[in-house]
Amino acid sequence: IETTEFAGNDYGSSRRLIEEQFAQGKNVLMERELDRAVQIKRSMPEAVCVYVEPSPTVLAERLRALSRSELELSLRVQTAERLRAMAAFCDRHVCSDDIDAAVREIESLLD
Repeated sequence: IETTEFAGNDYGSSRRLIEEQFAQGKNVLMERELDRAVQIKRSMPEAVCVYVEPSPTVLAERLRALSRSELELSLRVQTAERLRAMAAFCDRHVCSDDIDAAVREIESLLD
């Protein structure tokens, strides 16, 4: 259903295994990078893509705390903006500022 290569090794998720879970009436929850989520959505349009992200204020605070220079901060902000634009295809966006609330929201999607 999706594949990627990292450090010379191939990784991916089996469509057959996922479909077996669906046939048993189970939901399948997968955590993937956006490029892999795009592959899943293309392969299984009925899949629900959920993008979990902090609010812009919290994201800015986190990026500032992680950065050692203005250049690094600028690069991190550009990456975050690129990811946010890529995430536009997702069906739902969940704010992660309150992790308990985020978990409840994601759990409600599985019901």
